[in-house]
Amino acid sequence: PGQTEALRNDSTVRFFQGPGNVLGLLAFDITKPPFDNPKVREALAWDVDRDTIASKVLQGQATAADGIVPASIPGHQDNAMPYSFDPEKASQLLAEAGYPGGNGLPAMTLSYPGVGPVADAAQAIQSEFRKIGVQLEIAGLDEGAFRDQMISGGLSLFMVSWLGDAPSIDSFLFPLFESGNIGATDVFQYSNPEVDDLLGRARSATDSGQSINLYNEAERIILKDAPMVPITFGLEAMIYSPRVTKFVHTPLGDIALNEITVSSK
Repeated sequence: PGQTEALRNDSTVRFFQGPGNVLGLLAFDITKPPFDNPKVREALAWDVDRDTIASKVLQGQATAADGIVPASIPGHQDNAMPYSFDPEKASQLLAEAGYPGGNGLPAMTLSYPGVGPVADAAQAIQSEFRKIGVQLEIAGLDEGAFRDQMISGGLSLFMVSWLGDAPSIDSFLFPLFESGNIGATDVFQYSNPEVDDLLGRARSATDSGQSINLYNEAERIILKDAPMVPITFGLEAMIYSPRVTKFVHTPLGDIALNEITVSSK
């Protein structure tokens, strides 16, 4: 992110920025206290400043998420989330959960993989949480160790990114939230029979409009249950030679090498 502005103004290269297929999120293991309490999860969801993380911390290389499914995906629904950034609301819900001012909350550690921008985002979340009384330590882990602990259920609060393997709603909802994926990609240990039913019906629907409506309904239920908090939708930043006369970026965030043309001069 720190290089973006300089590269954007560098006449020796061409700068491209476009929508990615990546969701950055804050995840809870909802089987572990205090995250087994829906009110706690909801309170923390109201205390994530997505706009500041996207624009300031990540320096414009992301946009604030308004749901689980990125805006670049067909069928994305605007403003799907039932919460925004409201520390007063977060404090109220924390008190309703039995932890007024954060009193009585167990020690928490927010884990994240590697270093770089995600570490800065973790610090921003730590700062906001402390303002409502949630004392939070942060811990950066080697990416391999992070992945192993996440899949095995060794993390209770963590930041991670999900890259959809196809530009479809299903690639963001089914792997993460269908209960059959607990122990694999459903790292929140999330199980809701109504969501399972909606996802199953959406996958088998032959009418695309009906399928999208079912996925949208499932997304709204998941967001209300808050097993995770969407933070950002990633933007792809790329530079290329001025000799490239046709540059093609795909919905998956790839470069379409078979379509690119390059001048001999």
